[in-house]
Amino acid sequence: MSDLPSARPAKVPHRLERVAFRTPRFIDFVGQRELTAQIGHPPEHWPITTLKELCDNAIDACEETQIGPEITVDVSTATGVIAVSDNGPGLPPETVRDILDYSARVSSREAYVSPGPRRPRLEEVESV
Repeated sequence: MSDLPSARPAKVPHRLERVAFRTPRFIDFVGQRELTAQIGHPPEHWPITTLKELCDNAIDACEETQIGPEITVDVSTATGVIAVSDNGPGLPPETVRDILDYSARVSSREAYVSPGPRRPRLEEVESV
């Protein structure tokens, strides 16, 4: 053995390094917590809320084009499908594209105030 002391590496304190990470924005639109916040109702009310919103949208489209609404509603508890069709003008392709872009929230109703009587609230629809 050598008479020289062994050389030990100097202790370097551990440094925490903050690393940025990316997560898809899609999860903000499909998580239960986010959807509950957006809809304003718990998951057990989502089907009736969806139906109400689809019918509201159909009525709005007909009001904007000044035609009497003709709305068809099909609900299947077996498949969980809610379908609403109407005689409104439909959505322009760019609106459909923008709605499906989950990096942004898209609405044509942001500042819309109905000129007519108010629509029934969800609680009123549920009681019918």
